[in-house]
Amino acid sequence: MSSDNTSNNKENTNPMTKEDAARIQAAKAKKSDTGETAAGSFAARAQSAADKNEKDTKPAAADPAGGGTSPSSGDRQEAALV
Repeated sequence: MSSDNTSNNKENTNPMTKEDAARIQAAKAKKSDTGETAAGSFAARAQSAADKNEKDTKPAAADPAGGGTSPSSGDRQEAALV
């Protein structure tokens, strides 16, 4: 018997966000004697997943050599003054 909600399911319709991970960590820390979350805990894994999801959804960094077609911020400011 298999379930549709397994860890092997590659399509994630509700990915972990940094806000989700922060709520989990805060709840876990409140219940902890030290106020911290342990490495490898669910809260730590949630944070790791949120970091990965954010990295996967960020747009590619701009070309530092300026090889793109969009004007630099100085060009935009200069064009606005003309």
